[in-house]
Amino acid sequence: GPEHYGDGSWRQTSPLSPAIHTGANKIIVITTRDRNLDPPTAEHEVQYPTLGAVSGSLLDIIFMDNVDADIERTQRIDHTLSLVAEPRLDETLLRDIDVIALDPSEDIRDIAREHAADMPWTIRMLLRRLGMWGQDWRLPSYLMFEPTYCRALIELGYRDTLARSEELIAFMGGRQAAVE
Repeated sequence: GPEHYGDGSWRQTSPLSPAIHTGANKIIVITTRDRNLDPPTAEHEVQYPTLGAVSGSLLDIIFMDNVDADIERTQRIDHTLSLVAEPRLDETLLRDIDVIALDPSEDIRDIAREHAADMPWTIRMLLRRLGMWGQDWRLPSYLMFEPTYCRALIELGYRDTLARSEELIAFMGGRQAAVE
């Protein structure tokens, strides 16, 4: 309709907070950042970052750093609670919350690069003009909503989740169900 919808995570400095405030005691976080570090740049390859590289890094920071910080904060609180004597636990509003993060096993930037040609030509042209095309693919990975790219991400998430199914079942405290 005539209403505008914007993703609330731009201002969400504690992305786990809504789930915690509604009473969740277990949270599964699905991330978009793989945990592999980028290989170091050789001295002769060092270049000033492009607007695209900086923009992609900013989006990555906005969306992922707060999630990582929130998970770390939750783990610190859980550890602190484990040090408090049982009779004193009722004196705090803090509670134990289990968090598990599902990180992609592949770099999303590589998948974005594979599907970059599927983006509308106007977006490709704009990214080229601004020097944002073909750098590290971080920015296009946030801008691309093309069906083939989304399907590839869903398939990756499905495979990654199946690979960790026993861990997830144990996390949820359930018995193992048949997995197709």
